[in-house]
Amino acid sequence: MDQMTSACGEANKLLAMPAEVIGIVEIPSHICFWGIDSGIRHSVGGADYGSVRIGAFMGRKMIKSIASSTLSRSLPSANGLIIDELEDDSVNLIKAEASLDYLCNLSPHRYEALYAKMLPESILGETFLEKYIDHSDAVTVIDEKRTYVVRAPAKSYI
Repeated sequence: MDQMTSACGEANKLLAMPAEVIGIVEIPSHICFWGIDSGIRHSVGGADYGSVRIGAFMGRKMIKSIASSTLSRSLPSANGLIIDELEDDSVNLIKAEASLDYLCNLSPHRYEALYAKMLPESILGETFLEKYIDHSDAVTVIDEKRTYVVRAPAKSYI
């Protein structure tokens, strides 16, 4: 968060903060960092941070759904035939994506190759809820009447 960086950060050092601030980490001079634009305008009030979070969670839910659908088409059917011929490694990868806990666990290559083109740029809250029921985030609430950007926030966490 930029607020924590400005309040606690030090020049040429990384502020390690997985869920809580744990201290300052020295950054070797040969390592560089850069920011990634989430596609959402900054708001000090926090409303836009909430919509980015919701959009990212929507994207994760959609990716998990796509992977689950792919997996169900690829597993042996009742008559023993495999609908899609997938290598064991591919099945394991899709299983992992179907149970994806964090977007950062999805490689950028997999995201771009399989999911980016399938995620909508944006979606109305009501439309999302009709299809997916919820976004699996206990911290935020989807407003049915609001349109959320999905693709850019999801990509920013990968």
